[in-house]
Amino acid sequence: MEDIGQNDIFANIKKDSNSLQAATTKVEKNKNIPIGYIPVALCSKDKLSPAILHFRNYSMSELLELSSAVEEKEFETLVNKALNNMVYEDFDCAKLHIENIKQIVLTIYKNFWNSTLFARPYYIDVDNLDKEDNTAYIDINLNKIKTIEINDKFKNPFTIEESGLKIKFTLPTVEHVFIAKEAIKEKYSEAEDKFQNLKSTLRLIDKLTDDKLLEQANAVKYDEKEKEQYDSLLEEKSKDYIRYLQAQLLYSIDGKVLETIQEKLDAYNDKIDALAWVHYNETVKKYAVFGIDPNYTFVVDGKELTRGFSFRPMVFIPTLDTKTNTKYSVYFDD
Repeated sequence: MEDIGQNDIFANIKKDSNSLQAATTKVEKNKNIPIGYIPVALCSKDKLSPAILHFRNYSMSELLELSSAVEEKEFETLVNKALNNMVYEDFDCAKLHIENIKQIVLTIYKNFWNSTLFARPYYIDVDNLDKEDNTAYIDINLNKIKTIEINDKFKNPFTIEESGLKIKFTLPTVEHVFIAKEAIKEKYSEAEDKFQNLKSTLRLIDKLTDDKLLEQANAVKYDEKEKEQYDSLLEEKSKDYIRYLQAQLLYSIDGKVLETIQEKLDAYNDKIDALAWVHYNETVKKYAVFGIDPNYTFVVDGKELTRGFSFRPMVFIPTLDTKTNTKYSVYFDD
């Protein structure tokens, strides 16, 4: 593959203000999208995936999968067992950025279920977060949520030249998270098995503490030395997880594409210095910030407030008792 120089980090593309809407119209005309699918014009445009993907509503089977998934598998279930079935295009949603997933599930929710997200908590006094009774709740109008579009100049992958190396980086995808989690699970499962009894004891202490049974929790004993060894293992596991995530952002070095996770890890450990990652973060902050704007403005007692909300994807997963303001028709035929 031909090398890309530092000046080629940006695509020289000029778009008018109506380009995304024009692209949407063109796609609609060319695809004959079935009834029941809605378009999601992604804030990343065509930089990381198709600019527009179409999704239908959840089926009962998909909602059942999501409701029965254990907490650590919820997001993976959402992507692999729901969204990958719901997308009209032949596209693997694991290839998307996390901000794309947020935008997709929000769009599905407000189109098929409800345009209001009820009772979201916020801080009353942002200058005194530890203040008692500092939490209130607001209903969020999803139609008023703003989005941030990626800079038109950005290209993915992009090149940073550092210490004589031309390094191509990519933005993260949710697939990177899945790969890192699976790799770490495989690497540490045997070592963690040695601490099964301790883990059960710690879970019991946590449960008693959550239930406000502090005296009983304090009465549960465990080996302090074993706990130190376990904490050390968890710390190393956490560091390794970050290494696996970051290493996957490496695409190539001096024109050589890194094909395997091991090649990327070797480059991460031996060839890429810390300054390259500083420059990576600076570039992303300047040119590749996009997605749902977490800041939402609302009025309470005549006073306008703006607060940041955590619009995690799982917030927008409906249940059968979800309030809905979408219209439907009922017929009692003879």
